[in-house]
Amino acid sequence: MVKEKPQNLVELIQGGFIYPAWLPDKNDFLFNEEGRNKILKIVKESSGEFPKDISLLNLGNLKNIKGYLAFLTEKDYGALSPLMWNTFFERQRLNYRAIYFVGNPEDAEIIVNALKSDPKYVGGGFGSGWKEQHSYLDRIFPKELKSVNFIAKNPKTKELIGYNTDIEGMLLPLEERFRQLSKGGIQGKTIVMFGAGGVGKELPRHLVQRGVGKLIILNRTVEKAERLAEEANKIRQGVAEYGGEEQIRECLLKNKVDAVVNVTKKGAEPFENYAAFAKADIDDPEGVRRNNEESLKIAKGLAKINPEIIIYDITLPKAGKPKTLEIAEQAGLEHLVRGIGMVTNQGVIAAEKLYKRNPKMFENKYDKKTIEQVFKEVNKG
Repeated sequence: MVKEKPQNLVELIQGGFIYPAWLPDKNDFLFNEEGRNKILKIVKESSGEFPKDISLLNLGNLKNIKGYLAFLTEKDYGALSPLMWNTFFERQRLNYRAIYFVGNPEDAEIIVNALKSDPKYVGGGFGSGWKEQHSYLDRIFPKELKSVNFIAKNPKTKELIGYNTDIEGMLLPLEERFRQLSKGGIQGKTIVMFGAGGVGKELPRHLVQRGVGKLIILNRTVEKAERLAEEANKIRQGVAEYGGEEQIRECLLKNKVDAVVNVTKKGAEPFENYAAFAKADIDDPEGVRRNNEESLKIAKGLAKINPEIIIYDITLPKAGKPKTLEIAEQAGLEHLVRGIGMVTNQGVIAAEKLYKRNPKMFENKYDKKTIEQVFKEVNKG
């Protein structure tokens, strides 16, 4: 009989609050043999509603490990975190598991409190739909964070401490590409940012702190872009501008833009066929064609007037390049940056923060270079 207020992971699952995700690799730790067989079919089909059948799980597996990382998301998708972390744990022979769970963010208070009271929970993170639920954590670093993607539990105080490792992990590949082009770093550059949600909520502040010369935020919902621009301008007056999707063409072709960064959902499921250079009208039967045609025209225009522009897309489709990068390549643009580097970097940064809070779980096997090597190898595969 599950209590009204679950006190641990097992009770959360039994109470229907969360369920292990089906699609990520190496996320089958809690599934029994029948469940693992079903995973093969579900991953192959990867469509429709995913069952939440407890009979397909073996919750007793939790008894055999020292602890676990729980990553929470509102939808099932092929996240890379379980593959990265579990490969590392296996190679270092550390008796821990990383598990992705699907849960409703509206139940965040119940879920977070139950995990906090579970002695085997050592941390984890917030994925899609969850990154703004940090109010239920004990502390966040730095205090001005608007979204959290990684959590470390202090084993002594039991506090849950939230971080955003996405931003630092995301900016490293961009800065590296600028250096490769002998253009220094972000300082003084003009950057156009597509999107104002998710990781985009943290990005403007960090770009301004790194000395961006001009930041233009374009988003379907203009009010969200305006809000981010206003916050950036409080840090440095006049650094940020904003607009809607209808201003993409003018913005890119009439400004000397150094980099475009896509943090929208265009390029990711269910918008994987749309590019960020143009509007995505999902209600229009011809929406994909119109989007791709307009995007290609804009990208070709960029190739003529600004061939050294960097196009950076953090979306991770199931296969191939994100549509934005695919179209940019068709147009002849060469300086394309994919989001896989961000995934590797943020994982390494998260591991370092986890180690600082809970060094004992690494059993003297923590080494930044080893973790980076494993994560890079996994993500290349």
